[in-house]
Order: sequence, then C-alpha cells, then structure tokens
Amino acid sequence: MATYQIRKILFPTDFSDCSDTALDALIALATQMKATVTALHVVHVPEQFGPYEAWVYDRLEVERAIVKETQAHLEKYAKEKIPGSIPTDWRVLTGPPDLEIAAFAKSGGYDLVVMGTHGRGGMSHLLIGSVAEKVVRRCPCPVLTVRPPEK
Repeated sequence: MATYQIRKILFPTDFSDCSDTALDALIALATQMKATVTALHVVHVPEQFGPYEAWVYDRLEVERAIVKETQAHLEKYAKEKIPGSIPTDWRVLTGPPDLEIAAFAKSGGYDLVVMGTHGRGGMSHLLIGSVAEKVVRRCPCPVLTVRPPEK
C-alpha cells in the first residue's frame, strides 16, 4: 500500500486571525512531515477604482506599489510566525484569490494547502461566498481548512 507523502505545503494567508488559527495546524503538520512551506498572499486590485478612478494616474503603478508593500509584510509575517526549523519561502500574486491559489498549488506541485476560513454563515456566506470553499473546489491537491474557534 502506497502512502501519501506531504513534502510541500502551501499556506495562503490574508493576515487575519483566521489565518493565524490555520498557522498552528500548518506548523504542526510541517514539523511532523518535515515539509517545506510557501506562505502566499494574493492581492486583488479591482479593475476599476470607482469614483476615485480619475485620481489614479497609473493603475499598474498602484498595483506594483501594493505588491511591493505586501511582499515586505508577508516576508516579515512568515519569519515571525513560522519557526526557522521549517524551510519557508513566500510569494505574492495578483488576481482573484481562489483562482490564483488553485493555479499556484497546481503549478508548484504542492501536496497540501492549509488555510483558514472566516466561518461566515447565513446571508453573509450567501452574498460573499468563501475563498476557502472555492479553493477546495478548484484545487488539484487536498485542502485542509481550519475554522476559527467558537466564540
């Protein structure tokens, strides 16, 4: 019987408390499996800036500035939150988060995605949907979703 090896784990984060909850599971799994981790944040810059669009001189310039700032924040976040004993890198992508996460997991050959959920229910879930739910549907590998603790 073949065993499923988890060597590469993708950790999409939005820097929320929900992501921090998933981080605990990620650290335990990565340590136990001796896996490498990639922390990923997806910046979703809207196509249009609404009534403020006229103020924006260059949309690509704005996007580059956001990505640059996010890369610095993600690097600091990963270094502070993930133990040095776990080989870790970080990436920032742009686009719709669910699509980018699933595509990156596939192209990078990840064995597992570990991510938090916001635990929305009812009308909020119906209107907003869930990035985690969409990733589960699109991702080519298993996805472990971690709910925040009950309040």
